[in-house]
Amino acid sequence: MNILFMADKVPYPIYNDGGTLMTYNVMKFLNTDNDLDFISFHNPNNVIPEDFMDGICNNSFLIEDNVTLTSLDYLKSIVSFKPPFYNKKSNLFFYELKKLINNNKYDLIFIDGIHMDVYASEIKHSNKIISLHDSLSLLYLSFYNSSNNFFVKSYFYYCSLIFKKVELQILKNYRKCLFVSNKDVEYLKKNTSNKITNCFVIQNGVNQDLVAKQQIIKKNENALVFTGVMDYKPNVDAVMFFVKEIFPLILINHPKTIFFIVGKNPSEEIKLLKSKNIIVTGFVDDISGFILNSCVYVSPLLSGAGLKNKILEAMALRIPIVSTSISLHGINVEHNKHIFVKDNPTDFAKSVSFLLDDEKLRNKLIINSYDLILKEYTWEHVYSLYNKILFS
Repeated sequence: MNILFMADKVPYPIYNDGGTLMTYNVMKFLNTDNDLDFISFHNPNNVIPEDFMDGICNNSFLIEDNVTLTSLDYLKSIVSFKPPFYNKKSNLFFYELKKLINNNKYDLIFIDGIHMDVYASEIKHSNKIISLHDSLSLLYLSFYNSSNNFFVKSYFYYCSLIFKKVELQILKNYRKCLFVSNKDVEYLKKNTSNKITNCFVIQNGVNQDLVAKQQIIKKNENALVFTGVMDYKPNVDAVMFFVKEIFPLILINHPKTIFFIVGKNPSEEIKLLKSKNIIVTGFVDDISGFILNSCVYVSPLLSGAGLKNKILEAMALRIPIVSTSISLHGINVEHNKHIFVKDNPTDFAKSVSFLLDDEKLRNKLIINSYDLILKEYTWEHVYSLYNKILFS
């Protein structure tokens, strides 16, 4: 099959974020038995190894990203009731895209992410499939629900309405629409009177290198860990919530506990948390090493949408997890079997303390969650779902 894959950025580095990891693996799968062309924006400062693109596509067409959103574009979004990036397009990108489609007989056009809808919506093709990953309208609604500031809440609610309008329109324009969590699909279905039959859920997977990681025999039994891009609002809010509401309760009975905050771009408020019990690492070459060395993984998210790769990665690395319920959207886990799920700060702290004290309890969760990863969340299993949905 001849396929054109559209994305707003090159998936390099692969582990830059959850989006690049997903894009890389989907392209790798599609490139196995098909002829795959790739068109994307590219930042010249992002130096890509010469052989990287050869491993995920036949031909790549990288257009320098010359689109800069201004304050006027954001103001226009209020009038147009569209996200700001819909108000300014790259003429060069659109020209190259149309030229590609006119010169090649593509059997499938795969659109990766809502930012590419700006261009793909104007292309006529009988087999356009879009992967939205998450519902941004649901994401902003979760920001609205977790905020206490009236003006901030109003902004998030407005953004949620804008993206809901766009996402519902997208569902009408594509043959199939893919999401990583059923929560996102159900949310959109509840917000329209139209019957939606073209939405499909395909979860993310875990790379084999993580699944096969060797365990550290002697862990730091006083260490807790949280990972993520640390200037991303849900991650910042989660860490602040944990440090203010949960961690002090843990320290009462476990005063030697160390909380590791691991991830690039820590915000100023995160940096200020540094103390004898709180380590802020910033960027590290190997996040998995910090997870493997820790005793408990915590995910106290208060907002978000889609599926959290951090949870899958922690399960694959065989570390017990205490999580809020919103962290688990799209993941088929059971409370007390695979993970401890606690939304109340006191209950969350108690669950962490139980795990710090009880190795048998830790091992029970580890075994069950790792078995679930092997059954449902390897990329090999996820590829079979893509194969079934894309080519039927």
